[in-house]
Amino acid sequence: MEKEQVIKLIRTIVELSTIRPDSPESSGSVQLSEAVVRSVIAVAEHAEDPFRLVCIQTLTEIRAFYLTFILNTFLAFQ
Repeated sequence: MEKEQVIKLIRTIVELSTIRPDSPESSGSVQLSEAVVRSVIAVAEHAEDPFRLVCIQTLTEIRAFYLTFILNTFLAFQ
């Protein structure tokens, strides 16, 4: 239950940060810490995890807006 709620929160943050990139309040980038992205990557890497596909989708959405950050985080995780 907690994992599901965290994933929903992360997806909401990603969605809100990309809705109005031209807004003065929005930087147009995903405001997630490296630790949060590493956690999503860790879930996505486990084939038997029921949240794997939604984490892969979330990483894809983050990548579309913040490619450099996701690559650096992934490489540091290796």
